[in-house]
Amino acid sequence: MKNSKNQRIIKSGLRISSRYKLRTFFMMLGVIIGITALTLALTIGNGIEKKIKDNVSKLFNNKNVMISAQKIQVEEVRETDKGPNTSLKIDDIDAIANEVNDLVIYDYLNMLPEQEIKYKQNNTTTTIKGCSAIGEIVWNRPV
Repeated sequence: MKNSKNQRIIKSGLRISSRYKLRTFFMMLGVIIGITALTLALTIGNGIEKKIKDNVSKLFNNKNVMISAQKIQVEEVRETDKGPNTSLKIDDIDAIANEVNDLVIYDYLNMLPEQEIKYKQNNTTTTIKGCSAIGEIVWNRPV
């Protein structure tokens, strides 16, 4: 009984599909495009996620230590010394490096926030970052 009901439903569906060929074609095309777009979006998303994780693991693995010295600006006017030391110098970093056992290589990253850059008649405000000559090796980045 149930088998004959299923057969009737399938036959009816095939008959209607063959009667309205253009509508059936567009419906199938829509389903194919939708599935393809979804698959493509998931594939691209997974690829980007993997690439970002690989880049982060290259830069910051379990053997890296980052020490930051910066001022924290509060309410756009007043600077406060909450958090890290604001007077860390390159000599301090060298002293820390001498105290750390099994340290193979290190580098310091200098940053000048919000500096005005002028070139001919153009000017802009930007952050300037720089490192030592071995920065390319330490940070595993080509310059």
